[in-house]
Amino acid sequence: MAPNRVLGVMLLVAGCILLALAYQQSQSIADQTKHVFTGEFRDRTTIMLIGGAVSAVVGIVALLVPSRRLGYGH
Repeated sequence: MAPNRVLGVMLLVAGCILLALAYQQSQSIADQTKHVFTGEFRDRTTIMLIGGAVSAVVGIVALLVPSRRLGYGH
C-alpha cells in the first residue's frame, strides 16, 4: 500500500473520531448552556470540530490523489 494511502486512512479515521468526540461534547450541558446564551460553543469543542473536519478532508484527498502525482509511483 502506498504511503499516501496509509496516511490518508489514518487521517480520515482520526478526523472521524475527532468529529464524533466534538459532537458528543457539543451535547453536554456546559456547551448547551453557553450555546443558548452566546450562540457559540466552547473553544475546545470548536477546535475539535475544525480539526476533525480538516483531518477528514485531507485524508480523503490523500486517498483520492494517485500516488504517481506525489512521486511514490513508478
